[in-house]
Formats: sequence, C-alpha cells, structure tokens
Amino acid sequence: MTFTCFVFDEWNPSESVVLSFSSPDLAEPVIVLGTSTSPFLRTRPTLSSSDTPQANNPPKTTIHSIMSSIQTIEEFIPLPLGKTFVRWDFIPQIRNDNPSTKVEEDSSTPLSLPTDDPPLLFMLHGATVPNWQFDDIVEELLGNSTHEVYRILRMDLYGHGQSARPKDVRYNLNLFVEQVLDVLGALNLLNDDINSGKKRLVGIGHSMGSAVLSAVASSTTTTRSTVFQQLILVAPMLDYITLNPHSRLLNIPIVGENLMQYAIIPKLKERRRQRYGAIGKAELGERFVKDIEYTAMSSGDNDDDDDDELTFDDVLLRMFRHGAVGDQSEVYQSLGDVMQSSSSQRSIKVHVMHGSNDTVANGKQIEQIIGMLGKKMECSTEQRRWNTFDCNACFGNGRTNNDELDRTNHLEERGVTYTELDGLEHNMLLSHPEFLIDE
Repeated sequence: MTFTCFVFDEWNPSESVVLSFSSPDLAEPVIVLGTSTSPFLRTRPTLSSSDTPQANNPPKTTIHSIMSSIQTIEEFIPLPLGKTFVRWDFIPQIRNDNPSTKVEEDSSTPLSLPTDDPPLLFMLHGATVPNWQFDDIVEELLGNSTHEVYRILRMDLYGHGQSARPKDVRYNLNLFVEQVLDVLGALNLLNDDINSGKKRLVGIGHSMGSAVLSAVASSTTTTRSTVFQQLILVAPMLDYITLNPHSRLLNIPIVGENLMQYAIIPKLKERRRQRYGAIGKAELGERFVKDIEYTAMSSGDNDDDDDDELTFDDVLLRMFRHGAVGDQSEVYQSLGDVMQSSSSQRSIKVHVMHGSNDTVANGKQIEQIIGMLGKKMECSTEQRRWNTFDCNACFGNGRTNNDELDRTNHLEERGVTYTELDGLEHNMLLSHPEFLIDE
C-alpha cells in the first residue's frame, strides 16, 4: 500500500497547536489513515508521533464526528493523544515512467481547508531528512502571537520519514512532484484561482524540496496564476551528483548496493550525529537513525503490503540511480520561463536563501539557479559572489554592469530576491530557524 504522511498545523489563539481536518475549531490532533481503494480510511498504526501541547478543554470536534463524514468506512482506530501525523494513501501517478491507477476524485472528499483562514505555508523537506526538520520553525510560527497567523502543511516524501517506500516506482523528481500534486489536489488547492481571494499558498522548500516545489509551481501555472503566490527556496539543490562525482559508482550493479549499505549509509548516520550534536541537538541524530532504520518487521506492522516496501538504503540508492538528486537545471529553467513570460510575469515571487558555508548547495550552483530564475543574466565564472554580471540584454549598449544595486533591481524586476547568510551551512533550518522565520 502506498501512503503519504503529512502534517497539518494551525495556530488557534484560544486553544493550542492543533491539527485541523475539515473542522477549523478542532482542539486535538487527528490521525486519519487513508487508502486509495477504500475511501478513505485504513487501520494502519502510526509509526511515530510529534509532541504537541494539549488543550485544557476537551475537543470541540471528536474523531467520531469527523469520521462520520466519510461515506465509506471499514473501521477506525481510537485517536492517540499527542499525535500530529495525518496519513493519506495515494497511488503515485508517474506519467512518464510507470502507468498507475489514479486516485479517483471525489467531490465529497473529507480533506478540505477552511476558506476564510490565514495563509497556508506548504513546507517540503529535502533528501534524507523528513518533515521534522521544520519542527522549530512551526513551533515558533504557531506559538508566537507577534507573527502573522499561518496554517502550515508538511509532508514526508516517498521513502522518507513515515511515508511509504514503494518498490514499483522510479525515484526521480517526478515521483515527488506527482506526490505533492496529489496532496494539493486532495485539498482542492490546484484550482485556477487559488491565489485570488482567501486561499493564499506559500511554498517553502529545502534542498531537493526546493526543486520539487519549483517543478510543481511551473507545472501548475495557468495564464492567470500559479498554485503558489510565493516560493522560498532554502539552500536549493541543483546537482548533487556533479558535486560528488564518485557517486556515479552507485550506478554499477552490486557495487552500488554494497557501497550504499557498507559505506554511504554508515557515513550518513555518523555525519548526522556529528552535525546535530555540534548545534546542540544530538537527539535529532538518533531520531534520524531511527527513521532510516525503520522497517515494517521492526515495527511489528507486518501485513501483506509490507513486502512492497523498500529499505531506506534501497530508496537512497534509487534516488541516485533515477536522478532525484541529479541535475535539475530544467526545473529551474522552466520556473524562470514561467516567471518571465508575458502572461504570468510577477504571478509568483521567488526568494532564495543560502548559507555561505553550504557545501551541498554551494555558491556556484546557487549562482546558476539565480541566473535561471532571473533569465537573461549570466554570472561571472571568475568571481563567486556575483561582483560581475553580463547583463547586456537587460542594460543595453553591450556594457557590463558591476553595480550591486543594478543587480538587485534586475532580479527584483523578475520576481527574484536573494539572501546569503554568513557562516551558515546546509542544515540552517535546524541550526538557525530564526532566519527563515524573520523572512
């Protein structure tokens, strides 16, 4: 069974952090287990939980009343207190790779968002680390009344966290793009007038998640609007394989499997423990290890569907082999085309954030992404910090412009802004969440 784990948080000043389903006044988190074959509930136990403050008063809307709104119910499990994961099953729609059965659209779907609520932030993680990398940001945004009120939707991509690890798919970027489209579609967030009126959607992607959201934004564009009002790309990934040419050895049968199992995964665990420990969050290192070591057998959740799931080692190997962490230039070029087209110009704003010490999304690749988004701009290959720009088509007379202000204006006119944060690394969401909050 293929399922997606996603988290929906809402700030309610009279209650506490809540997980909102179809009712905006729900005071307790709700877990809904969905399946594409028996709409929309399935008794699969949750794999983990996220501690959230519990309201002093009982919920205004109970799990039973919510479940009664679902037309076909086989059975349901009691609501575990303190859980914030919503699980929804989607059969991946990989249009270019594997034929698959599309989840039937149902106008009575219980997944819905209130129409008169604050802006919705859609947060998408990068490769290997699931949605809990946004925990500190969510806690601050939802618990601090000095900030604008937001609703926040997060999810785990296939192969990550508590989402499924299906075997019968290619782990390329398109898999994750289709998964996001399924979730947004189920929430009725893909209609043409999404950003008119009260439905305001801001996408926040980290690393590979930035590439996924960029692809979603360009693929859902109409002549009137895009699904996102704004994208915030944090340390966006362009081409991890080029930065690590030895990773091409993973394409060799048997060699790749052994390298992944005995070299890359152990090193990944060690590096996560070290880096999280260095920022005072050693517990996240153990959480990461527990996540990637999870198997259906170890959890006791051993039903017939579990034979169809991969280990994390296999997922990561396929991500390298199938191109999920490879060159995503076409994604950013397509988004740049959308942003600069006469029919949709300024319909979406993009803000890029990057740490100066980031070696995963390094300065050179960030320059390339900015150039693709801003269009008609070529960054100097000789100077890393964009001191020189060849903007002939923009400034005319064939001259080279060295003025930082002109560079900034050039980007802003094309809907692109940029912030480089001195000294920060690729894990900036965990080490310094306040910078994203301030943005």
